Amino acid sequence: MDYYFRSYAAAKGKLQSADYQRSYAGMYAKENSLEDLWAKHNRDSRPFAHRMRSMSVSDIVVLTQGGKKTAYYADTIGFKEVPEFLAQQRVQKKHRDRGEAR
Repeated sequence: MDYYFRSYAAAKGKLQSADYQRSYAGMYAKENSLEDLWAKHNRDSRPFAHRMRSMSVSDIVVLTQGGKKTAYYADTIGFKEVPEFLAQQRVQKKHRDRGEAR
C-alpha cells in the first residue's frame, strides 16, 4: 500500500478497502466530532493503547448514523469523506456472499 501514512491527495485514486481491516468499533456520541475521535485515539490513555497504535494519517473512520454509513480518510489536516471506500466494500461483500474469489 504505497499511500500508507500519506495525505488524501497522495492516496486519491489508489485507495483500496481491501488494504484495511477493522481495528476498533465502538459507540460514538452525536455531539462528538471526528477531531474529538482523533484526539481520543492519540492520547496515551486511548482505548486498547497497549495493543493498538494511535490513529494516523491514512486511517479510515466509518460512522453509522441512522442506518447510513459514511467513510472518512484521516488526512494530514482534518478528514476527507471517501464514499468510494464503502462502494468497494459493498462489491467485495457481494463477491464473498456469492462465494466468488476476488
